[in-house]
Amino acid sequence: MKDYYAILDIESNATADDIKAQYRFLMQAFHPDKFTGSSPLQKAKAEAKAKEINEAYGVLSNPANRAEYDKSTGRKTYTPPPPTSRPSPPPQQRPNSNLLVLALAPNVTLDLVCVPAGAFLMGISGDSGSKKQHTVNLDEYLIGKTEVTNAQYAVYAKAKSLSWSMPQGKENHPVVSVSWDDAVAFCVWASQVTGCKVTLPIEAQWEKAARGTDGRIYPWGNGAPNANLANFNMNVKDTTEVGKYSPAGDSPYGLADTAGNVWEWVTDWLDENYYAKSPSSNPQGPTTGQYRVLRGGGWNSYSSSVRAAYRGGNGPTFRSDSL
Repeated sequence: MKDYYAILDIESNATADDIKAQYRFLMQAFHPDKFTGSSPLQKAKAEAKAKEINEAYGVLSNPANRAEYDKSTGRKTYTPPPPTSRPSPPPQQRPNSNLLVLALAPNVTLDLVCVPAGAFLMGISGDSGSKKQHTVNLDEYLIGKTEVTNAQYAVYAKAKSLSWSMPQGKENHPVVSVSWDDAVAFCVWASQVTGCKVTLPIEAQWEKAARGTDGRIYPWGNGAPNANLANFNMNVKDTTEVGKYSPAGDSPYGLADTAGNVWEWVTDWLDENYYAKSPSSNPQGPTTGQYRVLRGGGWNSYSSSVRAAYRGGNGPTFRSDSL
């Protein structure tokens, strides 16, 4: 008998909302339409996976079917919490602000900045290769104001019983040594906790949020980086608290540390030729690849690597103390 909980990658005590959120996330990742242009084998695997996910969701999303399935597999039947249990606090829009605040736990929030719809210049002016400047249109979206902190990650680690401990005195520093797979798992959990869909940004969303619409080289403009604007080039030799260089080093939308401090994962696979063939609106990145894209540079990066258009990459299981 198939293990439907394993197929959806959820615990046997997952709530109905947990199941729905995870189903949506997996269907987005494995929808056959995302594999258009891939090899017939890859597309067939995606279709088979999507069918399996739908089958599991059909059983576990229905309370009666789930109870019968649990009984047949020897699991303890899931019992929903009583209606008097306290719901997660709803997202709060801060007055006179473009911030949306999501609660991860009491006194621990995830602040998201709204980036309006429209076009921006992506890439590097004058480059004819993988970083060629081109115009990209994006729908409106929300993106984290800062890098995910140790305090935020600690809530997730505790909820998932991970063997991770808070670095002493670094609650507000960005969490490091997080792989792409780890980052995606954090997003899935944050979606379940907040009731809002949380994902890594696509590469184009990251770059627009980091540089605005005028094609500037750095988040603050075209002036070279220095020790008052960003944590880079070993000038601190470690991470710094998120927002330490605000507002001077912030992007046009108020994002902190998009240059330096730590590298940041995005959803896209790295393809040196993608810019030449990418859609002009909401490009989702290549459907396959070996490396995931990294953006922004880290505390040990040279000034050339903290440019808003700079592209790095590594395998989805890679971890580093500057990532």
